[in-house]
Amino acid sequence: MKNASRTKASVSLMRDRNLSNSSVPAATRPTGPAAKGAVTLFVSKSARSDMELVFDRLHALDKSTQSDTISGKGLAQFFCEVSVEASSLECMVLLWKLGATQQGCITRPEWLLSMYANGIESVAQLRQKLGEWVKDVRESSGAFLLMYTYMYDYIRGEEDRRMTRTTAINGWDVFFGQNKRYAKWKTWAVANLTGDVSRDLWRQLGIFLTMDTDATQSSDDQVLALSWPSAIADFMETDNLPAS
Repeated sequence: MKNASRTKASVSLMRDRNLSNSSVPAATRPTGPAAKGAVTLFVSKSARSDMELVFDRLHALDKSTQSDTISGKGLAQFFCEVSVEASSLECMVLLWKLGATQQGCITRPEWLLSMYANGIESVAQLRQKLGEWVKDVRESSGAFLLMYTYMYDYIRGEEDRRMTRTTAINGWDVFFGQNKRYAKWKTWAVANLTGDVSRDLWRQLGIFLTMDTDATQSSDDQVLALSWPSAIADFMETDNLPAS
């Protein structure tokens, strides 16, 4: 009798365990597509962390810096790896997309935020993305002006409240080097523009130089109808374009 009781108890216990296991939701044991998705997510996160290692490697190249940034030799190496020259439109687009705010460096938060936001998992992928960004900036005046306006603070530098004329001209050379009207503006600015370049003048000049004044008379009239900063208005008078 005792053996029979023990047998019944053992069978009952096994039944309870089986019922307990079968009650576990299937979602906790992903299989098929769900399992594949979980693996993909893990791989993606792991791959993106590789860009953190890239940051660490570039950061370590400039041993003089005390901040958690890519600067000096590290920044030069970074530009080399993504195939851009320091003073080029491509470089400005890259810094814009990285959210760089301090001249000559990229901070870790800026780097990581940009990599995660754009889904960049390797330097090769960053080069590919950069090509797409540059193409967009070249083809869209709206995208160009967003980038150009954003870069005021970076080009100006942290130590200056306003951008010096020399710094501004160096920046304009990068952005508008192929612009015919800019060639006239630069000649005028070197001789007549005094003082620093404000954020508003920087922004308005971008609008002024990207408007297609030679396409149609209506475009030209649109330029004349706008209210421009005094520096641009003075330039327009010398360029035989009366300001409103």
